[in-house]
Amino acid sequence: MAVLAPLLAAILLTRTLAGTDVLLERSMPRLTQGRRMVHASMAMMLCCLPLTVAGAAVLEAAATLAMLRNALGLCGMVLLSATVIRVQAAWMPILGYGLLSMATAPRDTARGAAWWAWTVQPGRPNVSWVVAGFLVVAGVTAYVRRGPAA
Repeated sequence: MAVLAPLLAAILLTRTLAGTDVLLERSMPRLTQGRRMVHASMAMMLCCLPLTVAGAAVLEAAATLAMLRNALGLCGMVLLSATVIRVQAAWMPILGYGLLSMATAPRDTARGAAWWAWTVQPGRPNVSWVVAGFLVVAGVTAYVRRGPAA
């Protein structure tokens, strides 16, 4: 639940990332950076807030924190992916990564699994929060500066 719900929310986020004409949007990039920042922030808030509220109602505190971390990190991955590949295909790497991490589900952080399988780690503060934070910062920065890939 703490992995699958944020994964689906992040995949649904990709539908909102492209405007009607990406090339037209790129013709005046200075005017659109503020809009992209507001758009990315609102989209992440709309993904994270309902999941956190629902998680707090039915899950324990650690699982709710894991759900919040996963929602933030996966949204950052979606934003990063949307700047590298076409927005219509930006959900594919996230789905592949999410399914791979759920299928292998390594919980032993002593062997370094906390950084590459951060979505399946417990919600307590560890390396997985650093990875999710890095993905959020990198994703928002890339999306605001470059916009969606054409």
